[in-house]
Amino acid sequence: MAATLLLIDDDAAVLEMNKKYLVSQDFKVYTASNPLLGLNIAKTKHPDLIVLDVMMPGMDGYELCGRIRQFSAVPIIFLTGKVSEDDKIKGLVTGGDDYIIKPFSLKELKARIDAQLRRACMLTAPKTDQNTLVFGDLKIDMALHKVFYMDKDLELTNRDYDILMYFCSHPNQTITFEALGKALLGSYSELDRRTIMVNVSRLRKKMNIDSALGDKRMSKAFKSPNLESKSVEELTSELLEAHSKLQALQREREMMLANISHDLRAPITAIRSAVDLALSSDNIPAAETKKILSLIDRRTASLEDLINDMYYLFSVEDASHSLNLTPVDACTFLEEYYYDAIIDSRYDRFDMQLDVPCDLSCTINIEPQKIVRVLDNLMTNAAKYAGEKATYIRLSASIYKPDTPANYKFDNTSFPFDTKLIISVSDNGNGIAPEALPHIFTRTYTVSNARTPGESSGSGLGLSIARAIIERHGGTISAESTLGEGTTFTVSLPCFCSQS
Repeated sequence: MAATLLLIDDDAAVLEMNKKYLVSQDFKVYTASNPLLGLNIAKTKHPDLIVLDVMMPGMDGYELCGRIRQFSAVPIIFLTGKVSEDDKIKGLVTGGDDYIIKPFSLKELKARIDAQLRRACMLTAPKTDQNTLVFGDLKIDMALHKVFYMDKDLELTNRDYDILMYFCSHPNQTITFEALGKALLGSYSELDRRTIMVNVSRLRKKMNIDSALGDKRMSKAFKSPNLESKSVEELTSELLEAHSKLQALQREREMMLANISHDLRAPITAIRSAVDLALSSDNIPAAETKKILSLIDRRTASLEDLINDMYYLFSVEDASHSLNLTPVDACTFLEEYYYDAIIDSRYDRFDMQLDVPCDLSCTINIEPQKIVRVLDNLMTNAAKYAGEKATYIRLSASIYKPDTPANYKFDNTSFPFDTKLIISVSDNGNGIAPEALPHIFTRTYTVSNARTPGESSGSGLGLSIARAIIERHGGTISAESTLGEGTTFTVSLPCFCSQS
């Protein structure tokens, strides 16, 4: 009888290709494109094995695995682009049985599935050798009433032994307190619940299989420096603050590298699966071939966007490369940008508005193409995420002038103080969640935690690039938003204004 698989992945294209290949290999396959649907199928269809993507919207694969483990011991294989040891440990500790890093071949996926199914069969059908039961590394000598794990005598009491034997005789089942109480005590009442909990807890502690394994891995994964109390006391507040900042930067860097790794691996995985599917048969219909080639084309474009944006971001942040600054009239620059932008089809459904005072008179020292890139990123971000309820996108500008000292005497026509050009891009769309606002300009942020390539182009680094460019120009960028009402991005740039 063919084994039944459940594939859970929010990437519909990859899900479809993996299903077609595994069906061709004589598996029965259910698919789910979101975690809640996958959870429901796992409960109702009772698959023999689950292949689970880690990064999905709403509920990630780790949380979903934990929920499945509440009612099932079905083998679970994680698919992910995250490659750190910590991520692998998290997957295994939460209940995963295997962890496949993207990209992978469909042949490798099948081999991993076959291996887990064989292992599951061995565990659920214990081998008997006279008076010995074997469950993987666990051996039970029924004649001597002794239990060995990895050849070590666990030294169980008779009650511990009876509990373990009951568990072994009911594999892959949810065991109630009542059933276990009747088997051990002959009868059961609610007063026996506490006794059974203590007995089971003692058995788990003696076996210590999961915690020992977890502790060993965690101790290997997390190593922090041992600071003597004397050295800690001698640290100044400035050093502690600097250390904290360095740690934050390191965490952001590590997360950025992990996310970049995932974002590169995701489209490569889709391309690899498409190629494997195309090569798996000599009789693929023309329509199917066209669909496969279209997927490869889209995911290649995603890769190109990501690589180009990564290079651009790192180039902008490289302080060793100076900007090619040019004095530009702010009003003329913004008007020219606006009239070039509104012909873009991405803005067709919006009422595009320009709010720049005619008497705005100031000069900004900028590299024009880079500031155009900032405005492009902010405008397209509004068009992409404002939602269907949004009706307008507005580009506006004003000048901020601090109070002039009372005793200052102007000896020319310029205003020399900390004058700023304030540029805003606003919409009346969906808005941004308050908890997301502090993070939207970081390189690790994405609108969806799934990080799955969509049909629209883009790397997800647009706001990070905007921040890097503005900061290189000595300015700042910020965002204000109210859910259901809209969002305003504000750029502040040093400017040079004439006195009227």
